[in-house]
Amino acid sequence: MREIKFRGKRVYNGEWVYGAYFGDDKRRYIITQINDAQHAVYGYRSNDVELYVVDPATVGQHTGLKDKNGVEIYEGDILNWWGPNNQEPNSNVFFNDGAFKITDPCSDTWEYLIDVLNGAEVIGNCLENPDLLEGGTSDAD
Repeated sequence: MREIKFRGKRVYNGEWVYGAYFGDDKRRYIITQINDAQHAVYGYRSNDVELYVVDPATVGQHTGLKDKNGVEIYEGDILNWWGPNNQEPNSNVFFNDGAFKITDPCSDTWEYLIDVLNGAEVIGNCLENPDLLEGGTSDAD
């Protein structure tokens, strides 16, 4: 069974944080540590958990998979992979219809992530490296 975890960028400093994801009426959070297992079940006090406010637009779920270099793959990551036509264009990881998939930016097609995992490599993510996808623009532009 895969570990369910998420990543998101902190609102206050833009750093990535990893852990459990939840929200209330006003904010979204990533919990990185729970110091008391009892409070994880029955509720929490602020000194029992380490949590961060994150931008919901940056949140992505861990796929439970790693690339050829052992790097965890998350929604929004950009992969370079080898397909039937030798090297495929850089592709975006997304979740749809109960499965993690990747897009082909040169066409309207997609593949299941698990089917192209062999030889795939995380080379960036859509938020920080949109220029890696064909037609994307970077914040540095």
